[in-house]
Amino acid sequence: MVFQDGYFYQRRLFYSAKWTHEMEATFVGALVEHKKHGNFKPNGINFHAVMSAIYDVNKKHCTRHSYATGENKLRKLKERYMIFSSIITVPGVVVNKVGRYVTADDAIWEKLTKKRVLVKCYVNAYEDFYDGLCMLYGPDSANDEPTVFHEEEEVDSVASFCPPLEYYASDDEDEVNSILALPSAPPPSPDPSYISVEHTSSSASNEISKSH
Repeated sequence: MVFQDGYFYQRRLFYSAKWTHEMEATFVGALVEHKKHGNFKPNGINFHAVMSAIYDVNKKHCTRHSYATGENKLRKLKERYMIFSSIITVPGVVVNKVGRYVTADDAIWEKLTKKRVLVKCYVNAYEDFYDGLCMLYGPDSANDEPTVFHEEEEVDSVASFCPPLEYYASDDEDEVNSILALPSAPPPSPDPSYISVEHTSSSASNEISKSH
């Protein structure tokens, strides 16, 4: 089985026009600063830290996100930290910290993606905010242990892992469900409706010539 590159899913599931990669970088960076100053607890509510981080996002990116948005994003980020931390402990998974990607045999990816659908986002990819999330939730600061993919675990369905509309960034239910159900395959071919500038100019010239 050939697996889709994990970044393909990350771009479509983690981010949207309302919540971009840049906004998430601002959000995580602000939370890390609060952690350094003792204002963030791994298992706490962290109202002040989250509210302040969302304020930074709104100010820098001209948005109007609420505390509820920040709380929701923080929950998702912790979920991502737990899953990615587990992936890189699985025997056979190789982590390249310099190139920022992880690799494994297709058999390993197939097994892990059946157990946790979010693993699809990390096939030959990386968690961009892992360093920051380690500071927030790493072993030295959190009581929770990362979810480990035990041999005896039963295979979970997509729905049982996490409700798609609660987890992912898109507001379009059909889009989310279609992305989650997307089989492992090569990237989609270019949009057939796309016409290059050169081709358009050539076609226009031909039409003019015919008219004369």
